[in-house]
Amino acid sequence: MIKTPYRDRTPGGFALPRYVALAESIQRDIESGRFSVGKPLPAERELARTFDVAHLTIRHALSLLAKKGMISRQHGRGTFVQSASATAVIGILIGPNLLDEPTYFYRALVQTIRKEVGDHRWNCRLYDDLTARQTMGLSGNSLNLIQDIRHHAFKGLIWIGIPPGTMTDEIAQSDLPNVAFGSTVQEAAVNLDLHSFTFNAASCLAQQGRRRLVYLRTYWQKSRGAPDVDGLLDAAAAHRFQMTRESICPVEGFSPQGGIFAEKLGYEQMLKLMKRWDAARAWPDGLIVPDDVLMRGVAAAL
Repeated sequence: MIKTPYRDRTPGGFALPRYVALAESIQRDIESGRFSVGKPLPAERELARTFDVAHLTIRHALSLLAKKGMISRQHGRGTFVQSASATAVIGILIGPNLLDEPTYFYRALVQTIRKEVGDHRWNCRLYDDLTARQTMGLSGNSLNLIQDIRHHAFKGLIWIGIPPGTMTDEIAQSDLPNVAFGSTVQEAAVNLDLHSFTFNAASCLAQQGRRRLVYLRTYWQKSRGAPDVDGLLDAAAAHRFQMTRESICPVEGFSPQGGIFAEKLGYEQMLKLMKRWDAARAWPDGLIVPDDVLMRGVAAAL
């Protein structure tokens, strides 16, 4: 077998991990037709000898190609080149209805995920409004998802903003690889970096001379010593201002899928706080709000 030379640096001159460079080289061989669709690749040990690399390096390279949908690894048979039609399909499952005006955060998130999926040469199918319930049972999108899981070759599912217990057992207990994002998902694998958010927000205000800060803390961040509180405390230590019990105001009843109700809640919460600050004659000079829709209600009250 003749090996294709592989580049070991990016166009910007940065060094590539060797397994990434190998994966790119093998991918070019597949795209050029040197490795035919449906045919097995040479054994891992043969590839390791050809490229003069460790067996483990080849294994990492092939794993990367499998994730891209370029090859399939069949236990006991070997590694085979996938056809273009066998490219991985990723299901994106969204709790809220993306047509609702307040869900622009979710729309932006889906746009970013679609780009990332496309960069990996994968396809994706989108299902939103999955938390909706019809009078006769599941919503149309939920039924479509069940049918598609039965008949499409999904490679994985991405759950976004779906409360536990919402989906049917057929979806929830699927053996497909999945990753969950969102504060309402139990044991979410991906979450917002709340420490960085509060640290950067408080630091920005402190650099503008603000020292009496108030943070409206939404309901899913309840645990003591949570990242968002740690971020505030770290910023206070770094910029030498004080955080007190009055600095953190929980927003009870908040849901990130609440839409207009979240805006109303922010408005009502702000009115209560303003009365308290008036009575104490002690207004803050900086306010941190972790949700965009909630912030609209806060801004209206102010």
